[in-house]
Parts: sequence; structure tokens; C-alpha cells
Amino acid sequence: MEGFILLGTFFLGIASGYALQTVILPVFMFDEWLKNRTIQQYFQCKKNEYTYFEEGTDDFYILTLNNKERRIKFSTKRPYTIVYDREVYVD
Repeated sequence: MEGFILLGTFFLGIASGYALQTVILPVFMFDEWLKNRTIQQYFQCKKNEYTYFEEGTDDFYILTLNNKERRIKFSTKRPYTIVYDREVYVD
């Protein structure tokens, strides 16, 4: 009986972890999903072809796409659009 309870608790933990990662957390990351969608539409690319991170100054982001870095900025209101896009040259 104790083994059954232990095994049941184990599977319940796996199921709740899966639900947390696939259902609950993405709901809280809706803005990030919208920004990803905006990048994909603007640059005509797929999600696995780019990475981006917040630069930390004036809400600019650094986007890496096709081995080039670009400095972008999103609009402040939804639906997000890219209002600034320049290629960054690194020496």
C-alpha cells in the first residue's frame, strides 16, 4: 500500500510539473510570445533561427539573426510592432 501511494505521488508530481511548464507558465509569458511573433513576421523567419535579449538601455533589444546582430525596439502598445531596426557592426 505504501508503495502504491509513493508511486502515485511520483506520477502526480510529474503530471503537475508538465502542466506547470506547458500550460501555466506560458500564460504569464504572453508579452514575450507577442514579441516573438512580431519578430517572426517582420523578419520572415522561424523561432529557431534567431535569439534576442534586452540590452538594458531605453528598452532596446539585441537580435541575432543569420549571424548578424541587429538592434531593435518594440512599440510600447499592443499589438507590438518593430519601430527601430539597425544592424550592429562589431569590430
